[in-house]
Amino acid sequence: SAEWMSAQECLAAGLALEVFPHEEFIVRTLEQAQKLAALPLASLVQTKALVMDPIRQQLKDVARIENRALGSMVGQPANREALAAFREKRPADFTGL
Repeated sequence: SAEWMSAQECLAAGLALEVFPHEEFIVRTLEQAQKLAALPLASLVQTKALVMDPIRQQLKDVARIENRALGSMVGQPANREALAAFREKRPADFTGL
């Protein structure tokens, strides 16, 4: 439904591993980046390949199907209303669509 989720909701849903105060964001991000930067690049590349290779074709297939489905919606009434609402800076009204 494209509703906004709070950090706590993302954590509870398993979409985030950790939640911390906004003012700690840069420090915590840099700490994590330093941990990753200290690892050998070759092992990071290989690990990512091991995770992605078994599902790479499936991801491509799903992206193609999604793009086709979304493309078929272009110009339809709900799409026109969403774009008009965005341009007019108002909530979209999908009543009856």
